[in-house]
Amino acid sequence: MKALHVITGLGVGGAEQQLRLLVRNLPVDCDVVTLTNPGAVAEGLTADGVRVTHLGMRGNRDLAALPRLASLIRGGRYDLVHTHLYRACVYGRVAARLAGVKAVVATEHSLGDSQMEGRRLTSGVRALYLASERLGSATVAVSSTVAERLRRWGVPGPRIEVVPNGIDVVVEKQTHITVTGIDRQLVGQVAANLRRMRKPDPYQQKGVRYTGEVLKKKAGKTGA
Repeated sequence: MKALHVITGLGVGGAEQQLRLLVRNLPVDCDVVTLTNPGAVAEGLTADGVRVTHLGMRGNRDLAALPRLASLIRGGRYDLVHTHLYRACVYGRVAARLAGVKAVVATEHSLGDSQMEGRRLTSGVRALYLASERLGSATVAVSSTVAERLRRWGVPGPRIEVVPNGIDVVVEKQTHITVTGIDRQLVGQVAANLRRMRKPDPYQQKGVRYTGEVLKKKAGKTGA
């Protein structure tokens, strides 16, 4: 599996540092694209052995960056695109779809009542976010508060998954997901949420199940 993380910038910040920790712990090939500001965290990622590409976006309305990003995604033959922060979510989701990538996940790190990542929440900002959100597969909220605000915006509840800060979700061998953290209750809740996304099917023996969980196989229904 090959994943591309798209983020607005890589200066020193909470979302940027979380991305570096995430990439360190994922057992899949990961590259990173920063739309702007390849700062200190970009240097750290490079030191970790991660390929970091600076797209050179000149501003929020630099539409020429969109085909460049789509071309980069298409050329990298990525299985998953994971976006972080507002501008990267908007441009990254569109570019991923243009490149033919179906698995597109976003992490919403910062969403306040009146601002998003320092940007005033106008009706236009909200409409653009919602329009691009429909192009993704799911949105990860870092807290229940952020998840509730997303729901109030109009993001469908089933498309939101809460993975709090301090919880690590690692995909191993594409068939095994490990959830770890210091809060046992939160770990259990995140695991239950992931299981609910694709409940086990006793007929086809498919779906997300806990390690060691055995499904009692049921015979399929047949017509008369």
